[in-house]
Order: sequence, then C-alpha cells, then structure tokens
Amino acid sequence: MKRCEPNEVTFCCMSFLFPVVFTEALDAILNVGSEVKVFVKRVLGFFERPINFIKESWAELKKVSWPSWSDTWTFTKVVLFIIILIGIYMGILDAFFGWLMHALGIYRF
Repeated sequence: MKRCEPNEVTFCCMSFLFPVVFTEALDAILNVGSEVKVFVKRVLGFFERPINFIKESWAELKKVSWPSWSDTWTFTKVVLFIIILIGIYMGILDAFFGWLMHALGIYRF
C-alpha cells in the first residue's frame, strides 16, 4: 500500500484510497483505542476494494479499441435485419403449428 507524503495526508484521508495514513492520522489526533482502529481499518478496507475495481475498470476501458460510428451503425442495421427475419420465421412457425393443432382437433379457437 502506498504511503503518502505529509503534504498528501489531506488528499489520502478525504479519498479513502490510503487507509493506512487515515488510521495513523486518526490515532495521532484522537488517541483512540484499538477497537476503534480495527473498526476504522475494516470500514476503509471495505471501501478500498470497490474503489480499486473502478479504477482498474476505467484503465481497461481506456485500452479498448472502440469501433467507428459507421461500423457501429452498420452492425446495428445487421442486428435489426436479423431480428426482423427471426421474428418473421417465428411468426410463420407459430401460425403453422396453430393451424396444425386446430386441424388435428387438439386445440379449438
């Protein structure tokens, strides 16, 4: 875990990114008991993992090679076309099996 310089203590305490500095500052200012220190470390540890996850996710998103607008529009048109074709196909199958069940007397309208 990174240790902050003295001029970074305010940033570290406010952002909850470096719980070691915060607990040391809390201990120095309040001179609290060990139970409170353990509680503060647990609370700050709880916030540390989600914050690291968000930072790492953002770094990964910056590495992504995003498609151009024309590529995105082309892919969107392809998906819509396939959805329409599947819808027509499913409608034809539904009508056929409905007619078949009615013709066999299994299902009456």
